[in-house]
Amino acid sequence: KKSKREREDADVKLDGMQRQLSHLQTNLQTMDQRYEEVFQKRVECQHDAVEIKQLYAKKVQKDADLSKEASIGQNELDSILLKIRQAKQYNDEMKSEVAATRTMAKKKKEDLKAQAKQKLSQDTYIDGLNTEVTRLEDDTALTEPQLRAQKEQSADADKMIRDTNSALANLAAEQKRLVQQWNSSVNAL
Repeated sequence: KKSKREREDADVKLDGMQRQLSHLQTNLQTMDQRYEEVFQKRVECQHDAVEIKQLYAKKVQKDADLSKEASIGQNELDSILLKIRQAKQYNDEMKSEVAATRTMAKKKKEDLKAQAKQKLSQDTYIDGLNTEVTRLEDDTALTEPQLRAQKEQSADADKMIRDTNSALANLAAEQKRLVQQWNSSVNAL
């Protein structure tokens, strides 16, 4: 009787242990599945991280390229602005010289007329002055085309500055857009 009872107790314990073992096996299978899912997710995340790093590197390179282009554009703009300032300065100097030459020519003409009225005996001297007046007028006539050419060059330079400013504005807008994309990518990480 005692051994029968011990056997029944052993059967009850064995049955409990078999249930516990079955429960543990179910838990183990669930853990294996979760481990596989987590492992798969980790592999996907690592792959995504590599892609994001590559994309980030490309964005950084593109940003560096855009910065370099902007710097080159700024240097070109500075050079053009310097040339324009020099052209304007030269233009102002030429205007001043032309005005002085015209004033001098006008004064000489007036002096010649006054001398012609005052002294008839100085005709020879007056002829010499008339020759000089003619030369000054020729110089003035030569200076005016130069002045027109300088104005045309100034107009061309102004157009070039406008075009360059437009290109720089486009570059700045593109750079801003890329920085926003980059910030969005960084935030997404």
